[in-house]
Amino acid sequence: MSDQKTSALTARETELAVLAWRAIKDVQIDYEKLAEVAGFKSANSARACFGATKKKLLAENNTISPATPSGDRGKRAGVDHGNDNPTPTKKPRASRTKKAQAPAKELSPVDDLDV
Repeated sequence: MSDQKTSALTARETELAVLAWRAIKDVQIDYEKLAEVAGFKSANSARACFGATKKKLLAENNTISPATPSGDRGKRAGVDHGNDNPTPTKKPRASRTKKAQAPAKELSPVDDLDV
């Protein structure tokens, strides 16, 4: 083992720490602090580099979803998600039909005009 027993983690402890971080539900990363401790020039650099690492970690375990929502935001038509009791679909609105025009009344000329 190493001389720095108090500060260094063993391989098993490192593995366990990584697995524990992968199991956390709501993680907020302070990218300013990460940039400072990791030696990045800015928080944006830290965010970009960690984003690639995060994708690799999440790809290893498909059961963990990323913290940000993906583009798929709901059911798509025709996709079966294993529901035995699907909800009924709404019927599309019927288009309005034009009403037949009423025949115009014939106006008779006014013969008696009293002004």
